[in-house]
Amino acid sequence: MKKVFYEKNFFNFIFAVIFITGVTLIWVSIAFVMQRFFDIIAQNQGYEIHGTIYISLFLIMLYFILGVLRDYFKHRFIERALNNYKLFLHEKIFNLSVKAFEKHTTGDYISSLTNDTNIIENEYLDGLFNLLENSLLLIGSILAMIIFSPIMFLCVLLTSIIPMLSSVLFGKKSLKYEIIVSEQNQNFINKFKDNLSGFSVIKSYSVEDKYNEDFSNANSVLERSKYNKRFLISFVENFTVAFGFIVYISVIIVGAFLVARNEITIGVVVAFVQLINYVVVPIRNLPIIQLKMRNSNVLIEKAVNISKERHPELDKIELSSFLYGIKFSDVTLAMNSKHKALERVSIDFLKGKCYAIVGLSGSGKSTALKAIMGYFDNYKGEIKFDDNELREISAESLSRLLSYIQQDVYIFDDTIEANITMKCDFCSEVIEDVFNKTGISKLITQKGKNYRCGENGVALSGGEKQKIAIARCLLKKTPVLLIDEATSSLDAYASADFEEMILSLENYTRVVVTHKLNVDTLKRYDEIIVINNGKIAEKGTFYELVKSNSYLYSLLSINKESHTQ
Repeated sequence: MKKVFYEKNFFNFIFAVIFITGVTLIWVSIAFVMQRFFDIIAQNQGYEIHGTIYISLFLIMLYFILGVLRDYFKHRFIERALNNYKLFLHEKIFNLSVKAFEKHTTGDYISSLTNDTNIIENEYLDGLFNLLENSLLLIGSILAMIIFSPIMFLCVLLTSIIPMLSSVLFGKKSLKYEIIVSEQNQNFINKFKDNLSGFSVIKSYSVEDKYNEDFSNANSVLERSKYNKRFLISFVENFTVAFGFIVYISVIIVGAFLVARNEITIGVVVAFVQLINYVVVPIRNLPIIQLKMRNSNVLIEKAVNISKERHPELDKIELSSFLYGIKFSDVTLAMNSKHKALERVSIDFLKGKCYAIVGLSGSGKSTALKAIMGYFDNYKGEIKFDDNELREISAESLSRLLSYIQQDVYIFDDTIEANITMKCDFCSEVIEDVFNKTGISKLITQKGKNYRCGENGVALSGGEKQKIAIARCLLKKTPVLLIDEATSSLDAYASADFEEMILSLENYTRVVVTHKLNVDTLKRYDEIIVINNGKIAEKGTFYELVKSNSYLYSLLSINKESHTQ
């Protein structure tokens, strides 16, 4: 995934490195200029100072130019790297199968693209350049020190070993804290998102205090884990600063001794004091930078694990057509060792026909639809599209055959038109035809196609959402429509209107799971499939089933009694 940072971005990185190197050389050159200044003054050679002043002014101007260029290419690199990274991660997530996607919560994905990405920006990408700049400054200063005085350099080296080892000493603990912070942040986002989603339920039961307490606990755990991480990093900083003072004191003592013996000049001591800044600061910074980069590596690896998917199914069948229908042959699906969601189910869904699946809640109706969509591969028996076994069909081509409408249609916070077209381009004639078929023209006339629907369609009624869902499907032009309890939240009028729309569609294979047993509507289905405890209780036309005093007849009686009450 790190390679993504450099895609169409390599030259920004190279130029940033070049100008960082130039800035570093100027910093080191200042030590030579200061050595020259003090030696000129100490030797009463004031007539030579003009040339040194001109060199200083030149270095200042050059520093400004190189510094601006360094920051320009550095920030350009980070900008494009983050764009690449977030786009890559977003694409990987949306390339997951539905089953793989549901292994993680929405909060996990949000955390990876927000909080974790911010840490990667500040601690890995920015740290990359800080690591380079501090390393070059350290190397340049060491070379300058060796040129000035090998003995004093040896003194600096001996007193700098322990601070450099601090990265190793504290690395594992810091890594542990970074993982904990990331996990607690995910828990916090999940908790907050869950509370927002259940806002109306919390208010209706007047349990705000209980959920505020839960939120407070999650927040406290998160902030405590962040405190532990920050405290460890500040401890390492203080540790290295303390040893930095030892380096300073050692250089001054050894330098004074060597000046007294006329082995070096006062200018060399001043240059060393200047270079000490370029040694002590990197010694202090490098362990922290390395810890942060190592910690952010964990977040990158976590993003990789979240977005992992199987490689394109090269050995799978690519269906280009739908000719006959969908066939269940003796299908058994067990969710666990004790519960069978479907048991020995055999059904034929013929092309162009309309089917109703009915039964009590929890009987296995929705599971049958999800089985058609390829949510499960652990079933026994066969599910075939034409002559092709479902498990052998690629997920991509299956998606091109099916459209799925759920009870809760998701509506994006966008315009009506964008929600219908899903941001794809269609000619106006095709869109107009779909508007007419779904009866959505009235909605367009009233509110306009650019009317914003609000978060999850809050500005629309349930019936309007369902019409948008059907319009999406018709524009997608899939031959199979799967509809799961789509009328459960609609009133009787809207339900009848929606089912009438479904029944009137031609050239579509429609499989409708419904709990609203409207006799007039049921009569129009080509076949009614009644499921009870995961088994097919009976199937046939409305008249065939009612005539035989069937299980459907019992359901109709129950439904009638509940409406009477």
